[in-house]
Amino acid sequence: MSSYHQIFVQTGETEQQFLDDLRSLVDADLKEVDHPGSVVKFGGYYDDSIFEVEIGHELDDDFGMDFSNYQIIVTIRELHSNNSLEERTARNFCTKLHSRGGYKLLLVYDLQDLIASY
Repeated sequence: MSSYHQIFVQTGETEQQFLDDLRSLVDADLKEVDHPGSVVKFGGYYDDSIFEVEIGHELDDDFGMDFSNYQIIVTIRELHSNNSLEERTARNFCTKLHSRGGYKLLLVYDLQDLIASY
């Protein structure tokens, strides 16, 4: 199983406002995903990365991280499996969302390693 960088998002903003902020801050082209049974609700591309947005999840708190307090997950997958580029892209997204205000974020790798919190 592959490992990816994920951003866990806690916000009081609406789902639509979060998506609008994500689109404008990182210039990502997000579209609704219409695949029955998929947990991914929105997906898109940014440079050489794929972004997948899940609204709501059933992950338990683990490895000292309170996943249950973060209702949105953004998974970033770099198309050429360049892990360092994937992390830089994820950090860039976190920095931009955090600077906007109204967002509490966890940047996690492989659901086990907390890289940063904003």
